[in-house]
Amino acid sequence: MSVMNSQPETTSDEEIDLLELLALFWRRKWFIVAVTSLFAAGGVAYALLAQQWWRAEVVMTQVDSKQVSGGLAQLGGLASLAGINIGAGGGSQNSVAVLKSKDFAREFIEEKNLLPVLMAERLDAKPAVDIRDAVDYFDKDVRAIVEDKKSGLITLSITWTDPVLATEWANELVKRANQRLRAQALQESERNIKYLQGEIAATNVTAVQQAIGKVIESEMQKLLLARGSEEFAFKVIDKAVEPKKRAKPQRAMIAIGATLAGGFLSLVLVLIGNWWSQEKLRPKDAAVSV
Repeated sequence: MSVMNSQPETTSDEEIDLLELLALFWRRKWFIVAVTSLFAAGGVAYALLAQQWWRAEVVMTQVDSKQVSGGLAQLGGLASLAGINIGAGGGSQNSVAVLKSKDFAREFIEEKNLLPVLMAERLDAKPAVDIRDAVDYFDKDVRAIVEDKKSGLITLSITWTDPVLATEWANELVKRANQRLRAQALQESERNIKYLQGEIAATNVTAVQQAIGKVIESEMQKLLLARGSEEFAFKVIDKAVEPKKRAKPQRAMIAIGATLAGGFLSLVLVLIGNWWSQEKLRPKDAAVSV
């Protein structure tokens, strides 16, 4: 019989404990309201006064260079007859690597004289900041590059306190990346063609001359492609436009989070206060019973 009655008694005790807990919270309701309101007001104040950040994004795709690189791959056997190794793969990966590189960021910061802009809050710090600090900050907190492997889209985003500057920097970074990669391709092709022309003049073997001639033709195609296209490595799908909405702070989320935190803390303080008051009463009760 005792086993059968244990469950209802346990349930009844739980109900009593819950009612007592609710009664405790009700007695201290004004304290709970005050703490919650204080946190809510603090959260709203922070959300309104905190530095605003804006994010400008450029959506682009890599220019398909398979046609030219494929031609070089087909001529690889012929080029090897002349002892030539031209047209290494990985051009697309190299393009993204350049866009992500710290060297590219350093060049952009130096040419735009952005060190005092990026490090404005730390110019008087000791030790003094330099270009390395600016590059690290730019790479970690300002510039972000996301690749979507499925769609092939690349998104470059700039997060900054000025929406106009964020937009300008995002668009200019893509433009500069195209210019840099285009210049590299032109130099490489011109160097290869000059070398190949020397090799073809130095040999009398017809098969070798034909192999070199076809490689020269392929290098000429690369040269013409680089000269004729400003969007050499990246084709812009959506250029950056001045953002209308802040990236951060998210004021509504901050206010809600602060309110919930205040409410939770107030309940914990009520429970701690109730436990402490009971602990202080226990020695007195024990002395009276003795």
